Amino acid sequence: MVPPDGKSVLVNDLGLDRIFVYELDPATSKLTPAATPFWSAKPGSGPRHIAFSPKVDLIYSTDELTSMVDVLRWDATHRSITPVSSASTLPPDFPKDKAFVGEVAVSRDGRNVYAGNRVADDTIAVFDVKASGELSAVQFAPSGGVNCRHITLDPTNRWMVISHQKSGDITVLARDAKTGRLSAPVHATPVTHPMCVVFA
Repeated sequence: MVPPDGKSVLVNDLGLDRIFVYELDPATSKLTPAATPFWSAKPGSGPRHIAFSPKVDLIYSTDELTSMVDVLRWDATHRSITPVSSASTLPPDFPKDKAFVGEVAVSRDGRNVYAGNRVADDTIAVFDVKASGELSAVQFAPSGGVNCRHITLDPTNRWMVISHQKSGDITVLARDAKTGRLSAPVHATPVTHPMCVVFA
């Protein structure tokens, strides 16, 4: 992931439980380890995907193995990461080690964070973002398919687009612009083993 200023690259390493930080030379695309070359997540958490908030200094990182979202503060000047808080992507009574969070997305107004659950729970966790950047779970919306591999918001932020690897479809949910909540699936298109959707 490249931060908004285009001067760094952050790389989640699930196996090492780290987010590696590199300096990026925009002219040559050369990467150099930052002075603080990585941030360590909790052992066994498995950081998988990250997304930057429009507030720039906040990062949301999903931990696949513990189904958590870490809220992190990004210091662009020193290229350093510090933890703020964490939130579960599953309801409190959900059995441990059964479902695994994947992709994370942030609304362009920074008011909502979304995380895709998969394997034993095909839902999209919807969070409201507090003034501190901390997350409050407000909805667990059915994703409409099996094995929610990737999620993304379209450029208008009116639609959540979901790639279901196992059921083989791309599903669309409507997003309420005022509340950030997601609707039931409104459309699905068969696609063989979709992995992700990127808007050009």
